[in-house]
Amino acid sequence: MRYMLKLEVFDGTSTAELILWDKECAHIMQKKASEVNGAEVISANIVPKEIEQCIAGKNFLFKIVLRNEDEFLSMKSYNVKKVVTDVDIIKKHSANLLSNLEASKKALSYEDMFLEECNNLSQIVEEVMRTL
Repeated sequence: MRYMLKLEVFDGTSTAELILWDKECAHIMQKKASEVNGAEVISANIVPKEIEQCIAGKNFLFKIVLRNEDEFLSMKSYNVKKVVTDVDIIKKHSANLLSNLEASKKALSYEDMFLEECNNLSQIVEEVMRTL
């Protein structure tokens, strides 16, 4: 048995659908899919309580990989490549995101948003890699 979770996440500005696979889910859950009580999926809209308790209302930092700008603009589901659960790293980058949003009240084009997010994510990934 393996994990595959589709999550709708909110960053304070918009939502996105992320897909987490076995490795990333096991990191969040701290156990293999076969060890989760009620792991059998009855319906796509019913999440086992044990999984819900590990993710609902919590903050995570997700690394996704985009091949190009069109993929960013398509607003489809994004595959998660890494999940950061370290509270200090999450707080640091959440504070940066919120202060940046407040500081720039101007409307950005999708291209500007894409380039800005790529730059922000590169900095986050570099910091995470230094902590590992």
